Amino acid sequence: ERLQRMNVSPAGLVHAGARGYLPDRRTPVDSPAARALVERAKAAREEIARRGLKRVTVAHFDTNGTLRGKLISADSFLSTLEGGTGLPSVFMAVDYKETVVPDLALTDPRTGYQNAGVRIDPSSMREFPQAGSRDDLLFLMQFDGAHAQYCPRSILSAALDKCAALGWNVMSAYELEFSVLNESQTTAMTKGADALEPFEDNPVFASVVQQVCNAEFYHELSDLAEVMGFPLDALHKELGPGLLEVALKPASGLRNADNAALFKTMAKAQAKRRGLIATFIAKLPVPCWFPYMPEAITGGN
Repeated sequence: ERLQRMNVSPAGLVHAGARGYLPDRRTPVDSPAARALVERAKAAREEIARRGLKRVTVAHFDTNGTLRGKLISADSFLSTLEGGTGLPSVFMAVDYKETVVPDLALTDPRTGYQNAGVRIDPSSMREFPQAGSRDDLLFLMQFDGAHAQYCPRSILSAALDKCAALGWNVMSAYELEFSVLNESQTTAMTKGADALEPFEDNPVFASVVQQVCNAEFYHELSDLAEVMGFPLDALHKELGPGLLEVALKPASGLRNADNAALFKTMAKAQAKRRGLIATFIAKLPVPCWFPYMPEAITGGN
């Protein structure tokens, strides 16, 4: 009955496993995957009730990897969990400066930037610590229908479906390098890229001295990652002033992609709380960083 209220076609649901629990058109509605969807949704309901939450956070990743979301009431969330909801399709057609990229399929002003269908993945539920002891949960969404082709999470879901059809389970792990600057958004824009100041001046790779000096920030990142469900395998100083490297523990399917994208989001947020900027840009023209390695860049594996 719940699946019928969600307007899921009789063709059913995909097997979710670690990939998520979202409608598809291949698996019968009385399958283990369908029952798993109901159980995951039930678990989300029960957890919200157990904590007595009045609000939860729902969010989606746009084409630039920006996590866009909002706090919604628990009642609204529970109704959305069953029937889906809509978001302006223009969210998938803006760049990092919030400039709309012309694309009539997504941004036709004649349609009033109408909503596109999105669904919440109940298996994406995770802790979302924010301020002090405030208790919150985060759920990820993704676009479906015709707009799925523009949604990074939906695109990955489709690729994982193809792997599952071949009997494959995708296991992966991310290693990410990023720069931390002793800047705010205002000072960075005023100075320009050539004058940005790293938050530390020591270029030594894997420096324990820098680890000790920045222990509070290191532990904040590690603890946050543990609480939110994307535990770190390693965190250390990279080669160059202000450069750090983190390795996330392996995970399957959508979970690992979510983990990497959420780490990048939360690292930026935690740095901003400290009056710093964390950036995953591949190369910044800061003269003091690599005077002996001008061709060096940061990245991810």
